[in-house]
Amino acid sequence: MGSQTSRSSFNGELRKLGELRELRELRELGKAGGAEGAGGAEGAGGAEGAEGAEGAEGVGGAKGQERTYNYWIQSSRNPTQNFAHLRLSLNDQ
Repeated sequence: MGSQTSRSSFNGELRKLGELRELRELRELGKAGGAEGAGGAEGAGGAEGAEGAEGAEGVGGAKGQERTYNYWIQSSRNPTQNFAHLRLSLNDQ
């Protein structure tokens, strides 16, 4: 049973790494897109031009919903870790 638990933990970590890589790529596209068009929220609109707040959905429309900091906090499978991150983020404010 120990190897099964470590295998699923490893697979979970691989999935998170893939999602982090995707998030980094989306941010890079957003930065490049912000320089090209009038952009939306944080320039993520890019080629969509002056769509305003809807521009944030530009890159996300092709690959799924844009992920926020709260998404990463809530996506953890370990409830204790979620609580710890939430407490840290509240203390930072």
